[in-house]
Amino acid sequence: MELILRGLQWQTVLIYLDDVIIYSFNIDEHFKHLDEVITRLKNAGLKLKPSKCDLIKEEILYLGKIVGKHGVKPNPKIIERVQSWKTPNNTKETQHYRQFIKGFSNIAARLSHLTRKDTIFEWTDAVQNSFDLLKTALCTTPVLAYPKPDGKFILDTDASNCGLGVLHQIQDGKEKS
Repeated sequence: MELILRGLQWQTVLIYLDDVIIYSFNIDEHFKHLDEVITRLKNAGLKLKPSKCDLIKEEILYLGKIVGKHGVKPNPKIIERVQSWKTPNNTKETQHYRQFIKGFSNIAARLSHLTRKDTIFEWTDAVQNSFDLLKTALCTTPVLAYPKPDGKFILDTDASNCGLGVLHQIQDGKEKS
């Protein structure tokens, strides 16, 4: 796919295996980009399955996340499942969405401790509180903003006894992670 769409990657398309996102700043530009991609696919002998195409959308489900013009956010269906989570035996289910939770390592420290070898699994009130905080954080649907190539960035780092943290922010008057 990258060979067929060479020169468009990171300019007007994002490619992951056989998944392609075409992005544009306005509808006229989008039709031009769409035409270019379809022409290249046709010339390569590839066909598109209409049921797998989302055309001219402001947001789409892509690789398990909602991608739109304002950024990336968790899939609402996953959030619904998170809200109904029962008390887990480990933190595996929460780690996929750790990028959306500010201070994940600190919040999850008690849960992570339970997964270590030679640790007795004891579900305390403090562990339950950590679990509830993670569920709440996952269900607030934050948006991860896109970087602006010509913009300025802030890189904050932090470390504690239970983890490391890095926050990459866009400096535009309203900092976003």
